[in-house]
Amino acid sequence: MSKLNTLTFFSNSTCYLSHIVRLVLAEKAIDARILDVAVPANARLMAQFGSTMQAPALAERDLALHEVDMVVEYLEERYPHPALLPSTTVARAHTRMLARRIHRELYPLLDKTQDGCSDSRKELASTLLALAPLFEQKKYFMSDELSVADCTLAPLLWRVKSLGINLTKIRGISEYCQRIFNRPSFIASLSEQEQKLA
Repeated sequence: MSKLNTLTFFSNSTCYLSHIVRLVLAEKAIDARILDVAVPANARLMAQFGSTMQAPALAERDLALHEVDMVVEYLEERYPHPALLPSTTVARAHTRMLARRIHRELYPLLDKTQDGCSDSRKELASTLLALAPLFEQKKYFMSDELSVADCTLAPLLWRVKSLGINLTKIRGISEYCQRIFNRPSFIASLSEQEQKLA
């Protein structure tokens, strides 16, 4: 296996999973080298870490990770400040569960919508509308502090406008999006391609 002395993140510039990790890196102000795997030389470098490596992937010294939840967990433990998980065990479990549900229930709808399925677009829109009251309860998604749940959800919300889903008139979600999207860390996390989705 190859070795890198610098923390290196192999990113797909249009992939929401990569965007999640880029947002975590930006929130924690982690000094990492971000390589776009669309560049052949970067893809070849990533492949040196094994045939199973695919973006989003993280590499440093003897470490090579390529599952988004594993990458986020590693970054949270290695760089604990600012924390993206609550301090108590129960609250941490709840936040992890929220992030997992977003992955399991919302992102498949986004995938199908991006593939042109109008039924999935309607279901995604109605699901977000049903969730709207939850965004009014706290400053962030079901929390007073920004968490991995927000880092998981924000890349999805950033993409839905380009798919014909208007969130600006949905109270709660609209204000939430403004808070998240105006954060310097979120702006820094965007690839050039993602900036064009605004």
